[in-house]
Amino acid sequence: MIETGRFAEALKVNDNAFEKLLPELLQTDRGRCALLRDGVLVRTFPNMSEAASSAQESFPDGLYILRKVAPES
Repeated sequence: MIETGRFAEALKVNDNAFEKLLPELLQTDRGRCALLRDGVLVRTFPNMSEAASSAQESFPDGLYILRKVAPES
């Protein structure tokens, strides 16, 4: 199980990185799903299902985020 503080820090780092990357991603990967780990974009996927499968396989510790590349609402 992931330690709460470690998970919270990873979430914060990855969320901040996604927000910074979002303008560029909207130009190149709109509608796709982004996988971020350690504040770095790992890659984008056509849908959330493929992103989740890849993330779980590559990072079983769960210290990543998946975000839909879409304008903020």
